[in-house]
Amino acid sequence: MRGTKRIAMWLRAFASRRNMESELDEEMRFHIDMEAAKHSRRGLSDDEARRRASLAFGSVEQHKEAMREGRGVRGIERAAFDLRFGFRQLRKTPGFTTAAVLTLALGIGGNVAVFSVINGVLLRPLAFPEPDRLVTIAHRTRGGDLPVTLPNATATDVVYQASHSFDAMALYTGWQVSLTGGDASPDWVDVTAVTRSIFDVLKVRPALGRPFTADEDRPRGPRAVILSHALWRQRFGGDPAIIGRTITVDGTTHEIVGVMPAGFVFPTPAVSVWVPMRVDRNDLGGFNTPGIARLRPGVTPEQATRELTQLLPGVTKLTDFITEKTIRDARLTADVHPYLDDVVGRVRPVLWTLWAMVGLVLLIACVNVASLLLVRAEARRREVALRVALGAERGHLLAQSLAESAMLLVMGTGLGVLLAWGAVSALPRLAPDLLPRLTDIRIDAIVLVCTTFVAAIVAFARDENPSRFVT
Repeated sequence: MRGTKRIAMWLRAFASRRNMESELDEEMRFHIDMEAAKHSRRGLSDDEARRRASLAFGSVEQHKEAMREGRGVRGIERAAFDLRFGFRQLRKTPGFTTAAVLTLALGIGGNVAVFSVINGVLLRPLAFPEPDRLVTIAHRTRGGDLPVTLPNATATDVVYQASHSFDAMALYTGWQVSLTGGDASPDWVDVTAVTRSIFDVLKVRPALGRPFTADEDRPRGPRAVILSHALWRQRFGGDPAIIGRTITVDGTTHEIVGVMPAGFVFPTPAVSVWVPMRVDRNDLGGFNTPGIARLRPGVTPEQATRELTQLLPGVTKLTDFITEKTIRDARLTADVHPYLDDVVGRVRPVLWTLWAMVGLVLLIACVNVASLLLVRAEARRREVALRVALGAERGHLLAQSLAESAMLLVMGTGLGVLLAWGAVSALPRLAPDLLPRLTDIRIDAIVLVCTTFVAAIVAFARDENPSRFVT
C-alpha cells in the first residue's frame, strides 16, 4: 500500500512538474533572501550580503536536483529521456530494428495464436453449469464382440437407474434430415435425438417455450421439435410467436415447442434441431447409443465406472439372449470419462505438441535477436567507451540499454498479437472442421496475461548490456 501511494505521488509530481519547478525556484530564492537578510543586518551592503548568502547556500541546481530526486520526478524524467534516446537509436538503424521486431513478432505471435487455440479448445470450461461434472457413459469389450444385441439404451434407461453416482443420465444420437418450414427453402440440417432428461443433465432450458414432455419421449408420442437460436433467427426471423407452429422434418410434421438460448451447442455446433429419442425398450438394437450424465458432487469418473461395471450383470434379467458368462467372456465394462474428452477428440496431444514446437521457434527467435543485439553492442563499443570516459555512469548506460530492448520487445509483442489475432480470426474460415469448439477460440484476458508472461521470458532470455564491452 505504501509503495502504491509513493508511485501515485511520483506520477502527480511528474504531471505537475512545471508548477513544481516554479515552487522550487521560489523556495531557493526564499532561503537565499533569508540568508542575505542576516548579512544585511550585520551592516553589509545588499550586493555583498547576497553574494555571501549564495556562497553559503551552495549550488542552487544541486539543491533543486536533490529535491527532484526526493519527489521521484528525476527518475521519471530520466526514464522518459532513456525511452526517447532508445527510439532515436532504433530509428537510426531501420534494418536492425525491422529484423529484430519481425523475428520477435513471429516467435511471440505463433505462441499467442497456438495458446489461444489451446485455451479455447482444451482449457476453457464447457458452456454449461458445473461442466466438470459432465461425463460420457460408454462401454468397452476386451475379449471380443458381444454375440447378441441388447435392447437399445437398456443399460442407461433401466439397469443404471440403480446407480448412486449420477444426478441425471440421458442418451443422444444424431443424423441429417430434410427440414421444411418458415420462409426459407427446404434444406438439410443436423438433428440430434435426445431423451427428455438431457435438460437435467446439461442444466440448460430453452430460451423460448419448454423442454420435451414425458409423453413426447415415448414411442408413438406427439411429434415435437426444439430449434437452435441461429435456425430460429434464420428461418423464422426471430419471431417470438413461433411456439406452437409446425415444421416438417423428413416429411413428418413436428410441433415447435422450444428455442434454445444463443450460443447453446450440443453435441456439435452443426446441430440446429433436437427431437425426442422416444426410446422403445422392446426394440432390439446395439449397445452403442452415446450416454451423457451429470455426476453427483464428490463422485469421480473412476468411482462411477466401478459402480456401473458392477451393475452390468443386471442386463441379463431383461433378455434371454445374454448371460453373465457372455459378459465375462466379452469382458464388457463400463467406461465413464469426462465429456470434454469426447468434445476435443484426438486433438489434445496434437495441440500440446504444436505448442512445444512454436515454443522452440520462440527460443530460436530469442537466440537470433540476442545475436543481433550482440553485434550491435560490439559496433557501439567505441561510443560506450567514450561516454564512460566522459563520466557516464554504468548504471545509466544499462538503463538506456534496457529501455532500447524494452521498446523492441513492446513493438515485437504488439505486432505478434496482431498477427495472432489475424490467424485466430481466419481459423473458422480456413479450418471449419479441423478443430472442435471453434467459437470458443479467441484472444482474451487470459491469453494477454500469457503473452505478457512470454514477453517477460523473452526479455530475460535475450537481454544484453553494452557496458560490459567497456574495459
